[in-house]
Amino acid sequence: MINDSSVVSYVVSDNPHKIVQTSWQENEAMSAYYKSQFMLRLKIANAKLALHGLETLQFGEVSFKRGWNNCYYSEREVVKIEREIQEIEEWKEKERVIKIAKETFQPMFEELLDRSKRLGFVMSFLKDKVSIQHGNYYYAKLYNNIDLSSFIEELKQEERVIATKDSSSNVA
Repeated sequence: MINDSSVVSYVVSDNPHKIVQTSWQENEAMSAYYKSQFMLRLKIANAKLALHGLETLQFGEVSFKRGWNNCYYSEREVVKIEREIQEIEEWKEKERVIKIAKETFQPMFEELLDRSKRLGFVMSFLKDKVSIQHGNYYYAKLYNNIDLSSFIEELKQEERVIATKDSSSNVA
């Protein structure tokens, strides 16, 4: 039998232009029939939810539940759970990368605090970047080699500007 469980709540009648909604009994019967086909994927999803400390699925005879949501055993519902888990895993990986970058580069930016203050820069350390103010100009640098090097170059440039002003004021 072809698994057409993604259309649990609708069936097509003999008229191809007419869609008939099935009864809840038919939905439950179809869901119970397809349950075994989805259990492996749902158990994997459940393990991942538990791993991430999230509310797990509760399995019943004709539906599974997560929180207040009752879902029939269908491709659509299983894919929805799998996508949600994938998004959570991508978000957690992004957070992990941001944390590593901050732990690596924030100390390097902090070493520049005194030097930057003398030159009129104000630095604030945020979760994923360093917020910088120089006069009326606000911008940010990410926690990475490129932005760290760029900021060091800005400090050197500002030091050259100040040195040039000092030497020209000494000549006058």
